[in-house]
Amino acid sequence: MDLNYTQINLFVHDLFDSLNLKRIRYAVLRNYESLPEKPTDSDYFDLDLLVNSHDLQRYIEIVYDTAKRNNLKVIKKIDREYCKTIRVVSIDKNGTVDSVQLDSHVTGQNWWGFLYLSEEQILENRVLYKTFYVVSDFHRHLFNWLDKLLFGNYIKQKYKSDILRIFKERNQEFLSFLNKVFGPELTYKLETRFRSDDLEGTLVYRRKMINKLRKYSLINFPFLTLFSVIKFFYFEIRLYLFPPGVCCLFDESQSSLIKNSFKECKKIYLGDQIILSFKDNSMYSWLKFYFKEVFPIVRKGGLVFITTNKNSKFIFKKKLQSGISNLDLLNELIESNKTIMIAGFVNLYVPKILD
Repeated sequence: MDLNYTQINLFVHDLFDSLNLKRIRYAVLRNYESLPEKPTDSDYFDLDLLVNSHDLQRYIEIVYDTAKRNNLKVIKKIDREYCKTIRVVSIDKNGTVDSVQLDSHVTGQNWWGFLYLSEEQILENRVLYKTFYVVSDFHRHLFNWLDKLLFGNYIKQKYKSDILRIFKERNQEFLSFLNKVFGPELTYKLETRFRSDDLEGTLVYRRKMINKLRKYSLINFPFLTLFSVIKFFYFEIRLYLFPPGVCCLFDESQSSLIKNSFKECKKIYLGDQIILSFKDNSMYSWLKFYFKEVFPIVRKGGLVFITTNKNSKFIFKKKLQSGISNLDLLNELIESNKTIMIAGFVNLYVPKILD
């Protein structure tokens, strides 16, 4: 196994040990079979956990301390109402990268702040798996269905068979949950889809499910719901104003640096990544280009490389040396991501190679 993979695996081992020792209440939500080792069927290492809200600050401190103890770099924390994202990165002396993304969910399972299960309901049913805690099998597959349906209006195929299986194995518990949250009439329609293995058919009821969920959350968790909804919009507005991703511009003469570094840089920023070209020379054109092509990616924490010519006009935060190395660029990207960036600005600019 490569050294950089070993470092990330050791970090995850160490993190679970520390969380257990400090009695932090947490539970891994999904895709935990290979943990604490990196999954073998994916290039990305994405760890989804639910963390008790009262333990959140201590949990974050433990993540940072554990990364420092393992000589790893921490990328800026991305705050959303329902999730705090921290990326931990290993970079060896050759500029080879490995990383793990910690998506730490709080409050409970919800849609836009409207809860269908509180964190206490989830954590009281967690179970020990290997050396770390995971959500119950029932909750895991319930989330794999509802999260994708409510937030994205789709069914993730890799989870489909297990979702249908848990419905059959825990039928009464499943129906009791549906009836409590969505009411008897909608539960009957959803149950009919499940019994015919038509999981995609449940998508047609998404709007009705959301309306029922709103009422359920407001009745059962009134103060928590109002607080969560306000927080949801507050954090989303912040992400629009101060996008957490990275945008780096290169003079078109830097094609070799782009080609050699983009593959490794992609491993740091686990959102969308793309290479674009901007050839215009007015500030208006730049802002139009930024908000149409760049903003949708950096707003979600992704990475954008842009080639440009010497006459282009744009707004950058830091100008680098033209002869920067791949390793230097990686480190500069990480450092630039630790400070707040205003929408419309570029993190880094690598100018023309001098003759």
